[in-house]
Amino acid sequence: MKNIGKNLYLGIDIGASNTKFIIISGKNIKTFEKFHLSTPHNKRKLVDFIVAQIKSLEIKYRTKFAGVGVAFAGIINSSGTTILHSPNIRELDNFPLLRKLSVALDRRYILNNDANVFAFAEALAGAAKGVSRVAGITLGTGMGGGLVVNQVLEKGAHGGSAEIGHTIINPGGIKCSCGGWGHFEEHLSARAIRRHGVKTQEELAQRAGAGNKKAKAGFADMVAYLGYALANIVNFWDPEIIVIGGGIAEDADLLLKKAAQAAKKDIVSPEARAALKVKKAKLGEYAGAMGAALLAIKK
Repeated sequence: MKNIGKNLYLGIDIGASNTKFIIISGKNIKTFEKFHLSTPHNKRKLVDFIVAQIKSLEIKYRTKFAGVGVAFAGIINSSGTTILHSPNIRELDNFPLLRKLSVALDRRYILNNDANVFAFAEALAGAAKGVSRVAGITLGTGMGGGLVVNQVLEKGAHGGSAEIGHTIINPGGIKCSCGGWGHFEEHLSARAIRRHGVKTQEELAQRAGAGNKKAKAGFADMVAYLGYALANIVNFWDPEIIVIGGGIAEDADLLLKKAAQAAKKDIVSPEARAALKVKKAKLGEYAGAMGAALLAIKK
């Protein structure tokens, strides 16, 4: 492949099963390539795996990446260098990923939480493009969130903002994967769906529609809890739009519609209630990788 310039950025979204890669230009956010590979669950192998992909892609495109953004499903420290807690790959707890990558290959890296960069991508190039105040929610293996104001990602004072999935809705309720109890995530994640006796939200909705009593109760439960989450976000942060993505949201138009309707009864401000806007994400499964690359551009 011929040299296409030095304005390319690589986005990497490290998931429990797969790691997604996307290459975009810094000028017009044009996507050149995207693909996914299985994620190694060993610290050294993960670093070697990422470095090998960077080197291979730089050879292919005959250029050095201007920046590499890395998204990860877990708690990142405030300086954006270390994975403090990894719920899906426990070996990566307290792992200084950026330092290890920099030692192995000197590049300009950015590390952030996957739900944060999802919201960032949707705010800059997706369902919330052009909107000033954006809240994002991801529903999948877990439940995450992100906040964006005027195209700037809100990290919080210690890097822990927007953890909507780990806010408490049922004190003393179901034990969460993080070790806490009664969190939203245990009612709005893949684990929650499996507790209702099905594998996907779409299957749950279909069975509920067909009159299955257990499925109807399960679907109503998800509608209620997502409604509570939406109302809580509006009452606390008052966004212009809430964008919902992740594997569960892909075929969840009915769930999102009913949850938005349910949320209105619990929104305090009449103006915020009337203006409530909930949209399904636009960028699909590569939104996290895209957001990581966009964050590298902005930084």
